[in-house]
Amino acid sequence: MSQVYEATGRYAKEPYRLDRFERNIYTLEELAYTLIQSAQYLDSSVMDPELVDWIDVQLGLPDLSERLRTWLGHERALTEYVSAILDAAGNISRQTALGVRKEVSESDGLMPIQKSIRAADDMLRNGHAFQAIDGFISLRDSLPDTERHLKSDLSKKAGIIYTGLFRFQAAAEMFLQAFHYDADEEAWLYYLTAVRLSLSPEEYVDFIAEHPECYETSLTVEANMNEADSIYEKVGRSREIRKLTNYMDKGQMTGFEVEFRRIMNGLKSEYRLTRTPYNE
Repeated sequence: MSQVYEATGRYAKEPYRLDRFERNIYTLEELAYTLIQSAQYLDSSVMDPELVDWIDVQLGLPDLSERLRTWLGHERALTEYVSAILDAAGNISRQTALGVRKEVSESDGLMPIQKSIRAADDMLRNGHAFQAIDGFISLRDSLPDTERHLKSDLSKKAGIIYTGLFRFQAAAEMFLQAFHYDADEEAWLYYLTAVRLSLSPEEYVDFIAEHPECYETSLTVEANMNEADSIYEKVGRSREIRKLTNYMDKGQMTGFEVEFRRIMNGLKSEYRLTRTPYNE
């Protein structure tokens, strides 16, 4: 039989929407769980009067809501505010609550922009690539024009994620924007590499002919591509890579995706076979 926890307060008839986390919550335990999962990048936006009212009216917890109201408007009280919610929840261990308190306290000195970057990084680590891209782009677009270097870095972050998703055209656009923000030579190299990967060899040659400003960097791109090809030959996957490249060059994306999934499933199987109790 599974373990049953006693909830604190009522189950809300109307949920509270945590827009930042794209989540509706109905119980204090759900709120506490969200705060635990987001401890590293919480900010004063969770100190919302509407949330406190919701805890009072929907959950039937006037004592907790009254306590939380004393900290509203005091950003430096974020740690105490979060701790009070965790302490009131019925299924949070003391060790977990203390760990969250420590994380919130340590990140309290971070600038809001640093917390936003950390949040997007965390989305990527948890496998939410497109949400991470949206986070980086939204943050970039919210910055003033004086923050051109940071805008460039955020564009590069989005471009790198797109590259990992084999969305080379989208990646090229991000890298080009990064270059325009800050004349970043690395971004320019990334841009041309993404263009190289998104076009057939013939199309790429035509592209370089039409853009002579890319010629010098294209030599570096080709050197890097040749080195990558050499590495693929050595690891024994050159035939699979050539097959993927052929699908890409011909624009046969269905074939590309089918072959890519086949390769990935094979790699996963190999990985599982090597993870014995003796080498974990």
